[in-house]
Amino acid sequence: MNKKILLILVLVMNLTISACGPGQLFGATMTPTATVTLTPSATPVPTQTPTPTQTSTPIPNAASYIPVPRWMVLAQPYFSVEILGEKWNYAGDNWGETYACIDYTREKEPSVFFEQCFGMVQEGLTFESELETFMQKDFETLIPKNTFNEVGQIALLAKRLEDSGKKFIKFFEIVGTGKYIVLVEMNVFTDEDALLQAIYENQVAETIDYVLQKELEKSHILPRPTATPLSPTQESFYTSLAEKLITESEASALYGSTWEAMGDKVSTKRNQVCRIFEDRTNADVLWVGMENCVYLAKDFPFKKISDYYQQPGDTILESHHKYEDSFVIYGYQSGHTYFDAFLVHGEFIYLASLESRTLADQTVNDIFSQEIDDFLYGVLMANVQK
Repeated sequence: MNKKILLILVLVMNLTISACGPGQLFGATMTPTATVTLTPSATPVPTQTPTPTQTSTPIPNAASYIPVPRWMVLAQPYFSVEILGEKWNYAGDNWGETYACIDYTREKEPSVFFEQCFGMVQEGLTFESELETFMQKDFETLIPKNTFNEVGQIALLAKRLEDSGKKFIKFFEIVGTGKYIVLVEMNVFTDEDALLQAIYENQVAETIDYVLQKELEKSHILPRPTATPLSPTQESFYTSLAEKLITESEASALYGSTWEAMGDKVSTKRNQVCRIFEDRTNADVLWVGMENCVYLAKDFPFKKISDYYQQPGDTILESHHKYEDSFVIYGYQSGHTYFDAFLVHGEFIYLASLESRTLADQTVNDIFSQEIDDFLYGVLMANVQK
């Protein structure tokens, strides 16, 4: 879960569908939105504080997987991302039942903008219809460097444009994979007169390929990377500790909606396993993520937890539930609001952590509710009963 970065008010530009051209979801937007600086450099970047230096152990995918558009893009709104060592700041998003788009601007000069979209094929939105839109606007076809194991139809297009005296090149790469379309737009400000193919290969290809690769992996169109093998030490405790964590179905039953288990993380520093969940329904939900961890108490004495995790500005909260063992719950804010509940039971320490979106001016106490208290209690009780 994220930890301790000052909350910055973010100026958000809402990108409307009308800007994409009549009848089109992803059509060519001819005005470069990258000319506006939308996000301060201090935009929060998610970090995993409770689980230092870990090896990922993914939970097996279900036999069938239906991608939810707004979860197929790189990250949640308001958070910056790192791509190939460079920081990109969130610059806007828009989404609906069958599509989602998110925008970023590169923090480092010169200014570069990209938009990433995921959509479900439907009448009026196909690979062919999107490609035809660009061809009608005289975009030049280029040769993509990556065909992603021939997953489907791929088109790369580019065009030199000018706005307010600034010259730039707009690149689009579209991938059609049967039921889905993924697209990345990238605007590069340059007056270089080299061939578009050469500019693409030298300045654009690596970033576009990275973004498309992540999108195709998230949607299970491409297999996710093989997890780093566990060390003999990690193997010695992983199975026994993982069995004590809440399952996807148990967590969803407590939630009343759907948590998707993203994987387990196994510590290299102590006997500790964490399971990461995200709400991947397409609803405009407040609860977007949760984490459940188990530690061996001898490796992590409870009296040290507040020293290790609690920092100035954290809010200690009171639960309405009675815990027979040592227990603490506190909340903090870093773009979103986080609630961490630690419980000692026998030789184990359990953590139930919930991530909630934060509306303007809301404090930790404003957001903490009986519902959140009950959910965290339910997770911890599921742990101790295993």
